[in-house]
Amino acid sequence: MNSVKRLDADYAAHPMASYLDQLVKRPEVHPLSDLLSHISSGHTPYKHNVTQGDVAFATVECVSPLRFHEDKLKRVTNDQYAGEFSRQRITKGSVLCTIKRRICQAYPWTEAPSFPLAINQDVALLKPRQGVNSAYLACYLSSRVGQSFADRQKTEQINPYISLVNLKTMPVFLPSDGFQKRVEAAFNRIAKMDAVAHSDGSSATDLLLSHLGSGPIDFPLAA
Repeated sequence: MNSVKRLDADYAAHPMASYLDQLVKRPEVHPLSDLLSHISSGHTPYKHNVTQGDVAFATVECVSPLRFHEDKLKRVTNDQYAGEFSRQRITKGSVLCTIKRRICQAYPWTEAPSFPLAINQDVALLKPRQGVNSAYLACYLSSRVGQSFADRQKTEQINPYISLVNLKTMPVFLPSDGFQKRVEAAFNRIAKMDAVAHSDGSSATDLLLSHLGSGPIDFPLAA
């Protein structure tokens, strides 16, 4: 594939430039847009207090490499979700990818969310086409290679940002179906272990608080 080329020093002097330039010549490498059936970003409803509403609202803080942080979710209303976000349904096989500040940190929904979920303008929704595994794609974007491509194509240094146009051109190495499924199996094992560790950690905290004479503490959502 033909990779995006810029003339600025930051692009040319990237520490992995030589490796990345060689990688894009391989036939297994494709622009991200060729691997997707849908790509979009969300938005924040005008003048809406995001601490109010019954629908979960994900910002860039909610997504880190291969993890989704429900404790950092904000809120929008049911009416906003049904109207403004009607074209951005996060379904089974979707990938959330950050596009501002922490570029291309990705999380795959190998199963559909168990609750309605909307996203803001700093998060992209990717829907892989048939033959592209969502867990593999998220792992690739979060990997050293994916992060290096993203780092070269970001447009800001102090407050990094990658537009959907630039994101679509990101080179992605697409291996065999068998290899993608092996990556997905590894992701699922780690996700289960992470869920158990989180549950055990919460139980340990509750036990400590009970011995201190206090029950679990419910913290309000951040403004």
